[in-house]
Amino acid sequence: MIWTAPISSKGQITLPISLRQDLGVIPGRDKVMFQKENGQVMIKTAKKTLYDLAGVLAGHPKSGLKWEKISQIARRARARHIADNG
Repeated sequence: MIWTAPISSKGQITLPISLRQDLGVIPGRDKVMFQKENGQVMIKTAKKTLYDLAGVLAGHPKSGLKWEKISQIARRARARHIADNG
C-alpha cells in the first residue's frame, strides 16, 4: 500500500490513520524512526529504551525503593510492553 502525506512548513508530516494502525502506534505515546537505505526511506516503530520509561514509577505508592527494585520494575514494564507490542 502507498500513502501520501503533506509536509508542513516546519517539516512535519502526519502519518495517515491507516498507517498508524498498521504500525500499531498511538500519537503522543509512541515514536517512529526513519531509516534511509538505497535512496528509500523506511518508517519503523521505534524501540522503547529505559530512558523512554522514565516516569513509569512516578507517583509509585512505595517510597525509598532501592535501585535494584526500580530496575526490576522497569525491566518487567519493558517486557510487558514488548509482549503487548512486539
